[in-house]
Amino acid sequence: MSVAFVPSTCSYCGTGCGVLYQTDGTKILAALPNPVSPVNRGKLCIKGWSLHQHVHAPGRLTVPLLRVESELVPAEWDEALSLAAQGIKETVDRYGPDSVMLLASARITNEENYLAQKFMRAVIGSNNVDHCARLCHSASVSGLAATLGSGAMTNSLDDLENSARCVFVIGSNTSECHPLVAARMMRAKARGARILVADPRPTQMAGMADMAVQPKPGTDVTFLNAVAGVIVREGLYEPAVENSTEDFPAFKNHVAAVTPEEASERTGIPAKDIARFARLYAGNSPAAICYAMGITQYTNGTERVQACSNLALLAGNIGVPGGGVNPLRGQNNVQGACDMGCLPDVLPGYRPVGEASAREAAARVWGRPVPEKPGLLLTRLPEAILQGKIRVLYVIGENPLLSDPDVGHLREAFARLQLLVVQDIFLTDTAKLAHVVLPAAAAPEKDGTFTNTERRCLRLNKAVPPPGKALNDAEILCRLAGRLGYSRRYDSAEAIFDEMRKLTPSYAGMTYARLGIRGLQWPCPTEGHPGTPVLHMGGCARGKGKFMVLDDFTPAESPDEEYPFILSTGRNFAHYHTATMSGVSETLAREGGEAYVEMHPEDAAAIHAEDGRLLRLTTRRGSITVSLRIREGMKKGTVFIPFHYRESPANLLTQNSVDPLCGIPEYKHCAVRVEHA
Repeated sequence: MSVAFVPSTCSYCGTGCGVLYQTDGTKILAALPNPVSPVNRGKLCIKGWSLHQHVHAPGRLTVPLLRVESELVPAEWDEALSLAAQGIKETVDRYGPDSVMLLASARITNEENYLAQKFMRAVIGSNNVDHCARLCHSASVSGLAATLGSGAMTNSLDDLENSARCVFVIGSNTSECHPLVAARMMRAKARGARILVADPRPTQMAGMADMAVQPKPGTDVTFLNAVAGVIVREGLYEPAVENSTEDFPAFKNHVAAVTPEEASERTGIPAKDIARFARLYAGNSPAAICYAMGITQYTNGTERVQACSNLALLAGNIGVPGGGVNPLRGQNNVQGACDMGCLPDVLPGYRPVGEASAREAAARVWGRPVPEKPGLLLTRLPEAILQGKIRVLYVIGENPLLSDPDVGHLREAFARLQLLVVQDIFLTDTAKLAHVVLPAAAAPEKDGTFTNTERRCLRLNKAVPPPGKALNDAEILCRLAGRLGYSRRYDSAEAIFDEMRKLTPSYAGMTYARLGIRGLQWPCPTEGHPGTPVLHMGGCARGKGKFMVLDDFTPAESPDEEYPFILSTGRNFAHYHTATMSGVSETLAREGGEAYVEMHPEDAAAIHAEDGRLLRLTTRRGSITVSLRIREGMKKGTVFIPFHYRESPANLLTQNSVDPLCGIPEYKHCAVRVEHA
């Protein structure tokens, strides 16, 4: 048997670890760490080591499926594409292009995401394209774009490890969700950097930190304002901010009035700890702030991100090695999907759809006019369907019936669609409702690129062919576009990439040859440019950094007598998103176990529940049954559930209230009742 090792990029979290697929040409035998990858340097987490297991798992989609009455039955590509195209065309002809929406994917390549948004804009004629970034880091884009001019991680992973004198982790369970990033933080600590953690849950990072605090859920803005207030009153801030930023006087006066004592009452953190935390952060520059969805997934997610930006600006930690504001992206290509323009208000490279020059540039390349009106946000989709505004939905590589909030309401809406087309590698909960199911290739079965959390564009290389008659997503999009009267074929993923970079200034200097194994970090505007490890050096992208005056926050739903606990949702170390891939991995399914709820020992005692007891959790939207894990260190009155488990879907419970600025849902805070099942 001839064995080869094919270099590629992991398709789980947003870290972007380099892997080597050991393959015999038809099957992947193992996934190994790439020792020369600049991201993971020859190391992998449990997901990375198990990366190959889902590729050949039973249940892969191998042929198109069509709904015949209540059943999905096998079909040929010609029949499936014809039916999909006919349904789309008839709907557009009768109701207009804005009656169609496409959900792109953080799990497909940059090239495929570029074609997905091009399909909606050039073929359909609508900006109704969005993807799961709306649910996880849209607040990062809206928040940091307003304060700094760019909504991405400002610094790099190398920089975090080698230059930071302090790493402040807030709202991120880094060691479980980004293990290789956490390893870099620990190496920074080993060379003397301080690790600070703020999180309502007792994470592993908190246990290894120099200082850790547990704010009450939803009170992070109050906590960050209080930290900034200590820095201002004690004169610990960077003097240059008085002239190099906007709105500093108003911000300074606002936070100076926020005392640790007042903040303590709201956050539950002792006043002396708030003051000590502030001194540690301000006294150990350069300091990096790293956050994840514990910051963003609130109805004030944008403001919470801006509170992080305020603190970094205040201490002079923007545009310097070892500093910055660093959102840790949750999925393998969520950064790239945003960069490619899979958002309803921007084209590739974040050029606004309302900007005439951006539309004209795209129209010259695509040969079709580009619509001006911004499209629909993903979190507005259920109501748009129920109101008859959206009649056709095309879902690529997403599983909204497990991942989106209040999925009971979403299921009701999906039942009203005239046509649901789902393109995926497994028959997900969403695909089971589809009228047309299109079988797609998994990441190891195609060429392309992903862009990781540090803005590094990385190659992936085809290791094995897709199963049966499955096709890569780019080929499916091109075939469907052809049936709708737009014929543009590409002979390779590289050809798509080269078209994309014509419209994406931050990628303009990248080529497949230049990417190699190491990749390049955007912005990379010319082919002689080395890439950009640290943003905003020499000045913010928007000119001057902008301070935001931010007030206390009240969540959309708070505990009461009927629903006395706060529910928060998130991830665990073994599973990924809706477990479409990790759930069929022998190793990860075993390690992930069954659905569970974490609860403080005193709360468990109050309802007379012992560890392992089956409990029923109920909110105003639904009810699920899970087993109890009593956990020391949990905040009293708060429970936590991972959202991966389809047998006990946490998002039956969550609410669909959203941030008015970016549309992100409040996954981290709703009221719940807990009782014996």
